[in-house]
Amino acid sequence: MNPHADACYPISLVLSRKWHQSGQWQFPKWDIVVVLPYHTTPDTQNLNCRHIHTGEAGEHFLWSGLWLDFFRDGLQGYYQNLTGKRPSLFVLCHDDDTRTGMAPAVISANHADAEGHMESDGIVLSTPLVTPFSTWVAEYILQNQTELDHQIESQRQSKKGKRHHV
Repeated sequence: MNPHADACYPISLVLSRKWHQSGQWQFPKWDIVVVLPYHTTPDTQNLNCRHIHTGEAGEHFLWSGLWLDFFRDGLQGYYQNLTGKRPSLFVLCHDDDTRTGMAPAVISANHADAEGHMESDGIVLSTPLVTPFSTWVAEYILQNQTELDHQIESQRQSKKGKRHHV
């Protein structure tokens, strides 16, 4: 939970890790099994990981202590994601976890966050943006519609100004 966020929703998720062989090397492939809304309690401030299953589909880990945070400067990104071809929820991960080798760090509904994380060689997993997550995104956009309209108009004016100066 980011104290600077305008809205925050507790989330847990289950990730699977399956090992693949390439020559003499083994490497993990991570996938999202399920994202669980409200599963994390508000008093959970630390990221927790628990191994919950091992089977043919790989090892499953339950991660709790995560939050879907919303910020006003991300309004256009949330809107573009929600109205795009494949609305998604993004899990931005780091690859230095001592227990599993990889751990989720941020959950976002802003594709710009995901793109920025990938540009810095970060790991990004995604899953379709389904209810209730899509509802949370839509509600946040509607609550801040005036600010979104202002941002879009400012961007249009900026583009017009650039065309006149070229």
